Amino acid sequence: IGASGAVSGVLNSGNCLFSGLMSTVYGIVSVGHGWTSVYLICAIFGLIAIAASLVSSKAAGNIKY
Repeated sequence: IGASGAVSGVLNSGNCLFSGLMSTVYGIVSVGHGWTSVYLICAIFGLIAIAASLVSSKAAGNIKY
């Protein structure tokens, strides 16, 4: 429909915003609690992302085109 560029731009800007925010959070956490805590946060976010992708792939499988 011609909206793929707009969708790509929105996703890219969200990615940059979140990356900047998390860099700040990781810095604060590493100073206060050490790098092990940062690794734990990354692992938790990774597990959440895997779970969300599995749920969304199962939900997308139920869509009839």
